[in-house]
Amino acid sequence: MLKKIITLIFISAIFCYELPWKTVSIGIMGDGANSATFNTNNILYGLDVLTFGLEIDDIEELSVSASLFMPKIGYKLDQRSKDKLSTYYLGEVYMVIPTISIETDDSEFDDEIEDLTEDVEDAVDMLGLRFSYGIEYKFNDQLSLSTDIGFNLLLNSIEIADTDLKTRVGNTFTKLSLNFSF
Repeated sequence: MLKKIITLIFISAIFCYELPWKTVSIGIMGDGANSATFNTNNILYGLDVLTFGLEIDDIEELSVSASLFMPKIGYKLDQRSKDKLSTYYLGEVYMVIPTISIETDDSEFDDEIEDLTEDVEDAVDMLGLRFSYGIEYKFNDQLSLSTDIGFNLLLNSIEIADTDLKTRVGNTFTKLSLNFSF
């Protein structure tokens, strides 16, 4: 319930009456991830979305699809700038909100899988930290292209069958963004 409230507040803040941001960045991060980031006075907030799906026809008709919604907030620290080129550091904190769907041709098996789906969603529900270095090329005052290279750190602590599990997962990433300034 708390996640739904946070998500509702987050979406309301993004789409309020007066546009509160100065720059909007639309980014691509790999094969199934997209990013929308809003920037106001170097304070960043936005949403990253990762989607994937899988279908297996060998044993039974099995279809798995998942979407990971990652609302984020962060800070941009501007560095060097020369002519149309500038560099910066980014630091972001985000949470992962998973939605997972598993379906088969067997309705009885679907009921059993529903409990497994909830356990998987709990395991994927994480907090994350992201640090990156970026370069931006400004075509003009309203349009720029940027690229980031960085490191993600995901943290999780869950309890399954009276066993506490703590997870730390790290990975590197690249992102290419098109930025619009108002």
